[in-house]
Amino acid sequence: MISVIIPNKKGRKIITDLSKQTFTDYELIVVEDRLLKGQSWALNRGIGYASGKHLMFLDDDLILEDTLLEFLYKAIIGTKHSIAYCNYKMDGVMRGTHSAVEWSYDILKKHNYISGCSLVVAKHFPGWDESIKRLKDWDVWLTMAGQGRTGVWVDKVLFTAIFYKDGISSFSDGGEAEKIVRKKHNL
Repeated sequence: MISVIIPNKKGRKIITDLSKQTFTDYELIVVEDRLLKGQSWALNRGIGYASGKHLMFLDDDLILEDTLLEFLYKAIIGTKHSIAYCNYKMDGVMRGTHSAVEWSYDILKKHNYISGCSLVVAKHFPGWDESIKRLKDWDVWLTMAGQGRTGVWVDKVLFTAIFYKDGISSFSDGGEAEKIVRKKHNL
């Protein structure tokens, strides 16, 4: 089973819809961040409720391909990988397609190519660093890679991320966040 965890910022409307997924062995956990403690806080709370062997982290404003869970699950099940990730489209203030690459710790040390909206093996996941507000996904993938964990890339666009001017994925303080992650991982 996959535990799908969606953080929700203080009652914002959730547009992420799992009802048409071709893979149906999942539980949905939505954590509302009423006190605005942050996305990492909400994701960590969701992990506490999860009962699946795999965790899928999704934002509350994604448009999913019907095969998202199926393709990521099939890519990771029966392997030694700890992370399954894919390509995605960007819409809103940022447009285009983000294409990931084959797993490479060396490339990951240079820049993040893996979305936070990825599937992970629950027992291998270290949790989100709640002190990191931006690039928290890069931080957690570097942490896992440093522990010898690896990932598998599904070379398909499996969701569309909506980027808002003031949204969680905006890059207004990306430079400072990058410095924090680089310092933490001695890059």
